[in-house]
Amino acid sequence: MGPSANSLDISGGEINVCAMIRADIATRLDDVFALNPALCERSHSWTRVTDVVATSPLTFRARRTENNGVLCAGDAAAFIDPFVGDGISLALRSGVLASGILPAFWQGTITLDRALQVYRAEYDRRFARAFQTASRIRKLLDGSRLVRWLALQAMQIPVIFAYVVGNSR
Repeated sequence: MGPSANSLDISGGEINVCAMIRADIATRLDDVFALNPALCERSHSWTRVTDVVATSPLTFRARRTENNGVLCAGDAAAFIDPFVGDGISLALRSGVLASGILPAFWQGTITLDRALQVYRAEYDRRFARAFQTASRIRKLLDGSRLVRWLALQAMQIPVIFAYVVGNSR
């Protein structure tokens, strides 16, 4: 999207616009804009510079660090809410973790079962807090309009914002 006077300029005068919304509320970006009159007004001055990309559904489930003896990393292990903004980093970090455990198995110094146990324990130690924080935020955002408003107001307080960001990484 091309910039408006009040937009956050992230690169070369362009901004990234994204939304996470239930399909029963909106299915097109213009429908999302229409839900907020101020956003709708701002969007009129924007020029789309790429195609809109959508994905569905966002499926949240318990983490799965292995599947039939195969270590799972990234979204195959667990899916973190996109609003956290750290999904790619978590995917890369879990891949690095898995790659650090596999050589011991390949060299025969640990069994497959032990490799799976070590990976699961280390995965939970490193990433559980981020997934728990994202889940708590999702529950707040799924709450009533007042709860959502209060949660968003709280995020304006620097110490709360820093706490949430620090615990979602």
